[in-house]
Amino acid sequence: MSRRAAIGGGIAALTSLGATGPGRADASHPAPTVVALDWALAATAVALEADLVGVAEREAYRRWVGAPALPPEVAELGLRTAPNLEMLTALRPDLILINALNESERPRLETIAPCFSNMIYTPQHRPIERAIATTRALGALLDRADQAEAMLAHADTRFEAARMRLASTGRRRPILPVSFVDARHLRVYGAGSLFEDVARRVGLTPAWMRDTNPWGFATVGIEAMLDGVDCDILVIEPTPPAASASLDRPGLWTSLIAAGRNRVISVPPVWAFGDMTAAARCADLLADALAPNGGAHAG
Repeated sequence: MSRRAAIGGGIAALTSLGATGPGRADASHPAPTVVALDWALAATAVALEADLVGVAEREAYRRWVGAPALPPEVAELGLRTAPNLEMLTALRPDLILINALNESERPRLETIAPCFSNMIYTPQHRPIERAIATTRALGALLDRADQAEAMLAHADTRFEAARMRLASTGRRRPILPVSFVDARHLRVYGAGSLFEDVARRVGLTPAWMRDTNPWGFATVGIEAMLDGVDCDILVIEPTPPAASASLDRPGLWTSLIAAGRNRVISVPPVWAFGDMTAAARCADLLADALAPNGGAHAG
């Protein structure tokens, strides 16, 4: 049986994520080659030491996701929602990693290779639980079960280190993670977001209690921040250049800061729709931002 057929059979056998047993690497067979149209699964593949040969919007991944870094030889596949099918075909992958935005193109993509879909962000609002299952399922498919368990154990270590650092400060203020869409609008992350799931795991209280979409955010005008609770606002970078240029000028944002109720802290990029590597990175960054003197993170 070919690697591609074996992977396709493995996907068919997954009645729920993580349902298969541990895979075993076989030195007599080359590692399966993987391409990713989804950044969360691309990051998981890198962490699993899979043979990742192509990623959609490779340079944007480096700006928005950051870590884990892509191998330098990874090919550019075009847009995440409209990949270069000729390049995909030429790479002859054994597996294509996709998300819900690619589902309409699944029949065409599966003429190239079997597809594995990102099931982390759902209306059930359990991203870490789903990310753990996704890690194990992908590890099983790619004969990387041991790497998957090591990755999850390392994430747990980083969660605990962040929790201890934050507990040492005795802080009680809720946190409000946001990212700028433009100079007047924000994505505010709440129930179902990676940020809220991680925050609760490390002992923090989320501030946003209003409705969110299945990806865990709501898009609001800056004025919505003016009637919020006393909290720490964490601005997740990168901020669009047009928004950055206007934030120092008099307006709603400077009025919000001047009101003095909310501390505003800039946080380095972490992919808001990420996997377990993003969750662990988020824990590190929360501790770095809110407990800067609480010791180094677990790395």
